[in-house]
Amino acid sequence: MSRTRIIPLITLVTAIGTLPARAANEGKAWTLHDCMAYAVEHSPRSKIQELTNANTDRDHLAAIMNFLPYISGSVGANANFGRSLDPETNTYTAQNNFNNSYSVSGSLPLFNGFKVVNNLRIAKIARLQGAENMQLINDEIALETMQAYADVHYYRGMVNLAGEQLAESKNTLYQAKVQEELGLKGNADVLEIEAKVASEDFNLTRQQNLYADAMLKLKEAMFYPIGDTLPLDTTQHWAMAPLAPHVPADSIYRTATDFLPKARIAQLDFQTAMLNFRTAKWQLLPSLSLSGGVSTSYSQTIGGNAVEHAPFRQQFKDRVGKYVSVGLNIPIFKNYSQQITIAKQRNLIKISDQEQKQTLHEIESEIQRAVQDMEGTAKEYIQCTKQVIAQEMAYKAMRRKYEEGLASVIDLQTSSNQLLVAKAAKLNALLQYLIKKRVVDYYKGTPYLEQDY
Repeated sequence: MSRTRIIPLITLVTAIGTLPARAANEGKAWTLHDCMAYAVEHSPRSKIQELTNANTDRDHLAAIMNFLPYISGSVGANANFGRSLDPETNTYTAQNNFNNSYSVSGSLPLFNGFKVVNNLRIAKIARLQGAENMQLINDEIALETMQAYADVHYYRGMVNLAGEQLAESKNTLYQAKVQEELGLKGNADVLEIEAKVASEDFNLTRQQNLYADAMLKLKEAMFYPIGDTLPLDTTQHWAMAPLAPHVPADSIYRTATDFLPKARIAQLDFQTAMLNFRTAKWQLLPSLSLSGGVSTSYSQTIGGNAVEHAPFRQQFKDRVGKYVSVGLNIPIFKNYSQQITIAKQRNLIKISDQEQKQTLHEIESEIQRAVQDMEGTAKEYIQCTKQVIAQEMAYKAMRRKYEEGLASVIDLQTSSNQLLVAKAAKLNALLQYLIKKRVVDYYKGTPYLEQDY
């Protein structure tokens, strides 16, 4: 059977349970929502995004700190031997001197082309993008888990159908052998039925292998320990959910672009490109900064020819110097580097705009396809249900003919295979409808982990 790779949530009130550690060993089954929550919590992709968001928070804090002045302090000491500069007379002397200096300075940009302001805005947008990326990753993980879950249920159903078909064929083989002993059937009929049993036994083994592989993929999607048992709830009845009323795709699209993470990320990318362009353009203007500082020092002569000097406290006080300055930096020529940067940022705006249009177009197509698929698979399920009923009646009639000697084993086998195909198609249509219904609900504004199951 072909399996559609659209992976949204299934509206199945099914519990496929997987309890980690002690709960799993007790045989308790998780609900579908629990499986998705487990996958989101333990996925490395989710943890990586959490750490990325933590770094984004630090960048936002750094952008805020850029509004504060830059302050630095320094302390220095040096001893001069031989000919050196006397700090008191500012003349060269042959005496040995010891000098000690202290200073505190600070600077504050008054205007730098709104670079600090735009950087803060970009940092805020980055935080919003981090949240949207986290939501997008969680949605993708949930979708992958649900697709793997749907595959498990599908192949489990196929194992059950193959088992039923094999049991029916074994019963037919037993009856054929009895009839052969009574002279009502020939040995050729018995051999054909035995071949049919062998073929169906092989099909059962194949479906069991596919089921085991689907279980492995479910564990991979959930980041569940591969070696641990993943118990399943086999008591839940799967049924067709009420057919959702028709909602035009364009009306869903008009609201979906306001909250879908994919659309929001594209919008925020465009805003970031605009801010980077404005920052680059404003760097052509002069920049203005304010700075100031305080400094003082202490000195004395050392050695055998030392002279009298003022005490440390007095020198520290008397030599205090203060300054305040305002600097104006006017860019005149930078080898056209700033113009090149502006041109590149302008192109990045155009690129971001085209990427946003492409993303919105993809979302519109996805919504249209989701609505069409939901309605189409609902019709397929109804037709498959009718087909299963018809094939069951045809198989019962063919079996009666076979028992009465009016049909061959090949006719019976063909009818049995047609019934199996019809039941498999019905199961597949049911799963696909429930999946696609959850896609539409997602585009309507209900996150996957918040939907009812």
